[in-house]
Amino acid sequence: MTIRNGEAVSGVRLVIDILGRVYGKVEGLQNGETAYVRIGNRIAEVQPNGDYDKRGIADGVHELVVRTSLSREASTSVKLDPNNREQRVDIVFSGSSTLRGMVTTADDTPLPFLEVIAVPIDGALTQGKTQTEDDGSYRIVGLDDGKYQVEIPRYNKKFPVEISVDTVFDITLGEISLSGSVAAKRTVRGAIVFLSGFESNQRFQLHAKVDNSGRYEFVGLEPGSFEVIVVHDGFREYSQTVKLNAAKSNFDIYLVPEQNK
Repeated sequence: MTIRNGEAVSGVRLVIDILGRVYGKVEGLQNGETAYVRIGNRIAEVQPNGDYDKRGIADGVHELVVRTSLSREASTSVKLDPNNREQRVDIVFSGSSTLRGMVTTADDTPLPFLEVIAVPIDGALTQGKTQTEDDGSYRIVGLDDGKYQVEIPRYNKKFPVEISVDTVFDITLGEISLSGSVAAKRTVRGAIVFLSGFESNQRFQLHAKVDNSGRYEFVGLEPGSFEVIVVHDGFREYSQTVKLNAAKSNFDIYLVPEQNK
């Protein structure tokens, strides 16, 4: 609806939503490290001088999270109400300690491309995360001294560690591997094999893409029962429970086309 200046209009309900502002400074960023601030579902970029400013924040209690390009994270909460619609929240990354180590299987096979997260037991400390390199090594910088929990989300693994200055913490996962072939009357290239199991009474799921020769492999497993699921366009979903005890287990799979249902 367009209203001309001075025009009287009836039967129209006008809603004015008064929104607030959250601003502040992020300090303690390392050389070249950038950051952004998330306030509820609103994002504010941190400027080179550390300042951030976000308007349009609704009344209420919002989680304020700062994440950096080094995967460091700090969080707090901020409250806006009719009596105070502007809040300054400063965040300081004071940590200078490092957590590093190797992630391997029990037979020293490196595990690359795994997310490693350092979660502080005390929520006031800085959280950090990284990904293991080709050789299974990892390094998280800019952490605070204190008690942390190192997590490998893919395997649902959690390990307590106390960080001080330069802390080396190697992680060893299970010694069991599961591999095999996926076959059918036509190509199965690109099929996905899922492996579901339980760790500390919580379900976790791994996945592997079938390679050009029809092979798949999972490593770093503990003994136990797992559900193997294979999905691929044009084929029935495959599901089978396997029990793993041997260090190296082979499990071959044959897929049936959908038209044979």
